[in-house]
This record gives sequence, C-alpha cells and structure tokens, in this order.
Amino acid sequence: MERPQSKTGDLTRRIIALTQQPAQVAVLMSGQGSNADAILDSRNLYPNLDFHLVLSDQHTSNGRGIAQKHGLDYDLNQFDRSTGSREIYFQGVAESLRQRRINFLVYAGFMLITPGFFLEEFPGINIHPADLTIKGIDGKPKYRGMRALESAVSAGEQYVANTVHVVDTEFDCGPSIAVSEHYPL
Repeated sequence: MERPQSKTGDLTRRIIALTQQPAQVAVLMSGQGSNADAILDSRNLYPNLDFHLVLSDQHTSNGRGIAQKHGLDYDLNQFDRSTGSREIYFQGVAESLRQRRINFLVYAGFMLITPGFFLEEFPGINIHPADLTIKGIDGKPKYRGMRALESAVSAGEQYVANTVHVVDTEFDCGPSIAVSEHYPL
C-alpha cells in the first residue's frame, strides 16, 4: 500500500512555530534510551519545550528508568510487531497524548514508522544516527533505517554524524534541521 504524501513544508512550519512558543513534549523511545537521556539531561537548553512524558512501545526498554530519572510521567504502549496494526496502535497512542495535552514529539530511538494521520496531529523531530544529507542515486537519504550506521561504515564513508530531522511519512526523509560534528572513522 502506498503511503500518503505528507505536507512536509506544513510540518516544518508547524515545528518551527511550536518551538517558538511553549510546547508540551513527549519523548518517544524503544530501547535503552541513551538519546532520550541525553536530550533530557540538556532540556534546559530548550526553554520553550516543556517535557512531560516518556513513551515507549517496548516493555524491555529503559523508558520507565529514564522517566523516573528526569521526573517525568511514563507511558508504555506495547506494540506487538508480529500481530499488531500500526494504525490501531497509533490511534491509541494519539488518545493517550491528547489526554496529556501533548502537542510536540521528540523521537529518540523510537523504532516504529509513524502514519500520516498521527503526524498531522503530533508533529515531531527525530534524532537519527547517520548523516541524512548524504543522498543516494534516488535523491533520498542514503543511510536511513535501523542499520544506517552499519551501512555507512560498510559503504566506506570517511565519517559518521547524527542528524536531527522533521519526522515525515517516509521514514528518515523529512527535512534535516541539524547535522552533528563529523566524526572520522
């Protein structure tokens, strides 16, 4: 099934507007939470972002520990990849976020592709472990997905970097906001 095209420009404008006024933020994660922890350790650098919640899709994640460390609420919305419907799952997550009045998301190692209807209501940014400004022959970021860093190393890239980008319906293809310092391999 073809994924609907997002209004990338609209999402980007909404994210810029949200970060210029107080935004109610949830951090989404799936794993051990090193990105989430680093973001929350530095949250004083983002005075317009009011962090309220850590949300995880996996009971094996360290989400509860990260939330406790930073004095935030925690929500586990378990997703069963073998039998679950992404649409139904994200409808449930949306209801949980609405109840908490969340209007902005920070994806920090969250491993589910987000459907368009969810992004329209809850725009967000993602921290990706590779340089998404390196393009493939199709014009899309060359190092997308869960194995991006491994792919970059295997392809012989001379450096690695992280990218912060707008979350869009096509995974790891939203506009880049910032690319970290390049670290030589």
